[in-house]
Formats: sequence, C-alpha cells, structure tokens
Amino acid sequence: MKEYLRCLLAHQDAARVAAGRPPAGPIRLRGAETLLASLLSAGLSELQSIDAGLVLTTYVVGFALEQQAAAASSAPASSPDQSFIDAYPTLSRLADRVGPGSTAGRFEGGLNLVLDGIAAQAEASGRRRRKRARL
Repeated sequence: MKEYLRCLLAHQDAARVAAGRPPAGPIRLRGAETLLASLLSAGLSELQSIDAGLVLTTYVVGFALEQQAAAASSAPASSPDQSFIDAYPTLSRLADRVGPGSTAGRFEGGLNLVLDGIAAQAEASGRRRRKRARL
C-alpha cells in the first residue's frame, strides 16, 4: 500500500483518475491481483477479500487526494474564532492535527488501523471455519 501511495503521489492527478474507477491496464490489474490473492491467503473469504481490498485502496487513494489537495492549497491556516471554538470544541482542540497538510506523517497509523481490522476479520473467519470443521 505504501508503494501504491508513492506512485499516486508521484504523478499529478493519478489519485483523482484512480478514484472510483475499477483497475484497468496491466499495472493496476497486477496490483489488484496481488492484493486480492494476499487477502485470500490471509484467510478472508472471497467477499471479505473484495471488501478489504476496496477499503484499503479507497484509504490510499483518499489519502493521496488529501495530500495533493493540501499541497495545491495556497490558503494560509487561520486560527478559529471564539464562536467556532464554542460550537466545535473537539475540532478546535484538534485543528492543527486534522487541518490541511496535517496528514503527511499519519499514513502508516491509519493504514495500521485498517490492517488490524482486516487481520481481526481474518482471525474470526478462521475460528469459524475451525469450529465448523470440528462439528
């Protein structure tokens, strides 16, 4: 997934072009093949693998879109006024961590959250299969 992100960020508009489109062309098809085969090998069902693949690729493409939009934005960050702070205290407290350009170093953390969820699903599927096999 890190390599996919690197490729998307290396080419202007690549994430925008990839967003919402099924893989086409030999490179994207090879990536989809590798991803789905890996998810199946991890113990996910076919439908779980498709869902997990969609979540992973959507996360990476979305992350790339956010990075490219932040890089293209020339608007300086402004401090929230008191009415904003009163209405949105959590957003105000976290503004410097969630605002434009704040995501660059957080790709791995989010990716790990997604991968942990996929691993938990694969483990649960394995337990269900083992339980059925014993019956």
